[in-house]
Amino acid sequence: MAQRLGVAFPFLVLCWLSGVTGRLPQGKLSATDIYTVCMTNFLPYQTCVVGDTTPTNFSGYGSELFHRLAARMLWTYGQDYTFVCLDFIDVITDLVDPTGRCDVASSALLVSSQDQKSGIKFGYPDYHTGQGVMVYATSKKTNQWLFLAPFSWEVWVFLFVAAFCVGVFVQLVEKIMTPARTEGEEYEAGHVGYGHMVWSAGAQVVNASEPMSVVSIPSRIITFVWCFVILLIVAMYTGNAAAILTASNVDVAVQSIDDLRGQSWGAYVGTLGTMHRNGWFPTKIYDGGLVSETQFLEDLKTGVIQGVVWDFGFVDYITATSCNYVKVGGFLTEESRALAWWQNASDALISQFNGHVLDLEESTDLKHLHDTFIAPPPASCNEQEASQITKVTFREVSGLWIVLGATILFSLALAVISRYCWRPKLQPILTSTLAETFRKTGNSKGKPLVPTMPVDSFSAEMQHGVLDGKEV
Repeated sequence: MAQRLGVAFPFLVLCWLSGVTGRLPQGKLSATDIYTVCMTNFLPYQTCVVGDTTPTNFSGYGSELFHRLAARMLWTYGQDYTFVCLDFIDVITDLVDPTGRCDVASSALLVSSQDQKSGIKFGYPDYHTGQGVMVYATSKKTNQWLFLAPFSWEVWVFLFVAAFCVGVFVQLVEKIMTPARTEGEEYEAGHVGYGHMVWSAGAQVVNASEPMSVVSIPSRIITFVWCFVILLIVAMYTGNAAAILTASNVDVAVQSIDDLRGQSWGAYVGTLGTMHRNGWFPTKIYDGGLVSETQFLEDLKTGVIQGVVWDFGFVDYITATSCNYVKVGGFLTEESRALAWWQNASDALISQFNGHVLDLEESTDLKHLHDTFIAPPPASCNEQEASQITKVTFREVSGLWIVLGATILFSLALAVISRYCWRPKLQPILTSTLAETFRKTGNSKGKPLVPTMPVDSFSAEMQHGVLDGKEV
């Protein structure tokens, strides 16, 4: 075991008398010191085998963090420090034992007032986490109205209202622009009336109708924008429906820790103080470590407990790798994890390590370690419930309705101007002016460029939208 030299002065005197060169700037009191760094197997923070000291068998956030901190201290593995894997409870017990072997523990130990009172010294926090609720679910929800879930009810209402308005205004614009077409026998029989247009506009949403039969430019503008709106709406529905159908959609009765009141549920012994202060009283207490984790997972599965409050990183990892374990809500409490030193460790040494942890934090190297080792792996199944998938709301698609409404108003105004201003007044003037100009140009070359049709009769034909028996 490494020499525990927190009570420094007598040993410094001994080192000076014996001629041993000390390396205080590097945080050590003697060149012969080898510090024992204890780890514990705790997913997702660290993996190791209890009792093992082989350096290649240590993998995870705890070991990699200490390697980087030791490199900044100019320490070398095997010469200045070594790893050993112990059970979680043994690590905590060893740190408060004056005759123990652990100089420091690096497995992201929880900073707690209870452990501090027992004599453990904690360094600068290197990871911020909390406690989360996890439950076990086997059954699936059934919902006969799941097909409506992709959109909020406002979107469904406005979709049908929009289809009705498009049909009505397209037919109205057609009546204004081409009255001869909408007043024939087919119109009287109801084949191209308002009802037919409303049906065509609505059925186009599900591709159950032929495109609306329109001939005027304003009507075609409305139809084009309506088809564009349908394209986007269908794409949104398809994407959200696919996400909902592929969700696990598990049936979870517990939606928060308050739902566990009156039921059997468990928690880590180190968080009892926090639990009680918040009015939460677990019925089963687990002392931590691999045995406890295996036990409470089995208890959840067999129904011995209906929920457990545990480290959020562990909860994230388990729910990402097992479909039946479900995370409920977010953080219940906010906590920090840090290097844990034995009670007589040198404050100067701890201060140096704290400075290096802060350097890693400021350089974003610490965040990189979090993302690499602690962030949950890609989920083997989609643990998100269908009810939690965000629906498309009216606010998110309101821009489509604004564009559609503006298009209808613009097309209606264009039709009115064309029918009541352009054709009876402006078009005859422009036609007469152009005809006169072309006639003079043709005469100057000895031949007419346009027929000598009377302007008045030409304008009269154009006012009814028909020329030589054909629609214009």
